[in-house]
Amino acid sequence: MLERIVGAPLVRAKGHAPSNMLYKTGGFCLRTRPEWRFGDDERGRAALREHVRRAARLGPLLPADTAVALAVGEGEHVLWHIVPDLPALGAELRTAAGPERPHQLARLASAYATALRLGAREGLALDLDAHAFAEQNGRWVYLGDRLGEPAPAPVLIHALLRPPAEPLAAWLDALEQVLPTVLTRDDVAALGLEGALAGSKPPPRPASARSSSAAPEPASPRTREHGRSA
Repeated sequence: MLERIVGAPLVRAKGHAPSNMLYKTGGFCLRTRPEWRFGDDERGRAALREHVRRAARLGPLLPADTAVALAVGEGEHVLWHIVPDLPALGAELRTAAGPERPHQLARLASAYATALRLGAREGLALDLDAHAFAEQNGRWVYLGDRLGEPAPAPVLIHALLRPPAEPLAAWLDALEQVLPTVLTRDDVAALGLEGALAGSKPPPRPASARSSSAAPEPASPRTREHGRSA
């Protein structure tokens, strides 16, 4: 996979701040950050190993053909997070015709719920952003590079309830339909969202329409580690 990237021109993606540098080339998206630049080999390799360990914890949310690479230059080592250039759910929502928008909202809500379940069970926080998720081979995958520690409940609920370019009521309705089918009560408790979710929903539906069973886990892909990439 790296052979398709090495030597190909990097194109800076539009609309991204310098703090989240995104490039595209050869059918892949490459991300790096200012804090991923290191002045010595030891720190760079330590960051590489830690990021690979975190990426492996994504399990089924890890896109196929993901790589983490350490580019070595004169006096500088740069960590890169590389994923396939897939259509983001946010982009598909933005271009969907009116009748298709509820379906696209439900897809995004399902991806968010899968990310929340991962956070509850693995303690790994992901960006709840419509452009950080895609569908690959019939499963949701995470395109972002943030693989952090769990966020406090107020921060998490703010991100979850932020409507993705839709009226809030439509987004809350999609969440209400999807979250109970993916998250168990233990998941919600682990995230600290019991009261927040209950207080943010529209009028509740009948209890018979709700379910606390977790969706079956898809198979986990492999993580690829590359120590050096020119």
